[in-house]
Amino acid sequence: MSGQLQNIGKYVSEHPSVSYLTALVLGLFPFLYMMWLNNWSFSALIMAPIMLLPSLLSGVVMRFLSGVGIMLTFATVCSFLFSFASGFVKGSKRRAKAIRILVGVLMLSVGAYPIYKLVGGSTLAGTFGLLEDLGAILGIWSLILSVYIIPAIRARYQPEFDKGFVDELKERVGRIRHSLWKGYQSHIWKEYGKVYAEEFKSYQQSIAEIRNQLSGVLLLPIAIVLLPFPFLMAILVVLWLRTFSLDDEPLKTGERGLLILVSVTVILIETVILLYFVPEAYSFYFNVAYLLGVLLSMVYLGLLIIRS
Repeated sequence: MSGQLQNIGKYVSEHPSVSYLTALVLGLFPFLYMMWLNNWSFSALIMAPIMLLPSLLSGVVMRFLSGVGIMLTFATVCSFLFSFASGFVKGSKRRAKAIRILVGVLMLSVGAYPIYKLVGGSTLAGTFGLLEDLGAILGIWSLILSVYIIPAIRARYQPEFDKGFVDELKERVGRIRHSLWKGYQSHIWKEYGKVYAEEFKSYQQSIAEIRNQLSGVLLLPIAIVLLPFPFLMAILVVLWLRTFSLDDEPLKTGERGLLILVSVTVILIETVILLYFVPEAYSFYFNVAYLLGVLLSMVYLGLLIIRS
């Protein structure tokens, strides 16, 4: 299946004008028809009841990736913490262990809040409820910016679907080299803080790789919210197929511009719908998705720590 998608992606790469223009034209017809059904009112089209389900699906995917991103941020903070405390824990396993326990408590605290929200079923009201909604929207903006828009601007958007032999060999050599360095720093110099800092940097990189892989696979579900813009959705389908051939040909300037355009459109529509037109029942699904993102990445991070 991936081989067929890669062949389609290569065709898009070799014939970009035909591919994207065809998608644009095919998407314009249903867009004009939907506008006609809504009396040519753009706001009525966005707020139509049929838009709630796409918004739910897209929002669920975003909240899941946001949960993964929380643990990525956590690993970054832990790396900084151990770097800052490297002098304090040098030569003392007891101090190093105390900081590791502190990190474990903080990690459990990160996962405790979404569990509380899910099990307790509590919804904050008034000013706090608004702040919670704004926090969710900020998380979505941060996610789309960091995963799609900024990499597209820097020409670095390249999710990995399959790792080749050379990449796997480099990883194995890197792990061996890191293991030797870790043993030297721990047993000779007693630099426990420096070792733990590097460990969390490697955890951060591992989680970032997973999120980058998910960003390619989940690009299409995220963009379901583009349903009121069938021409943009059709273009994004072609762009999604194009990502399967990025190893052979990076995104061209125009394709990066398209990725930025659809990403901005997605977060604008999500912001409007989440602020003004999302039923309370949707909060449960968003909380579940966020909890899964946090817990799965937390389990993965925990396994990395145990293995190390």
